[in-house]
Amino acid sequence: MTDEPELETILKCEDALKLGLARGILEDAGIPYLLNGQRFGPASSIRAFPALTGDMPFEVQVAKDRAEEARALVAQLNIE
Repeated sequence: MTDEPELETILKCEDALKLGLARGILEDAGIPYLLNGQRFGPASSIRAFPALTGDMPFEVQVAKDRAEEARALVAQLNIE
């Protein structure tokens, strides 16, 4: 059995464009993340963009041990 990491929410937003920027910076940094409970990251397959499914507001979560790094990256985008 695999232990799932403890997650921390690093971003909540309703703007799909801002969300796309945040996703890009997290993926470039190699930080896996969950978006509204679905796993994404550098190794994930291409999936439908959540804005098309009506999943708003968007909530981005990362493993707690990467949360500080992820927050710092997202903060550079000034989107919170």
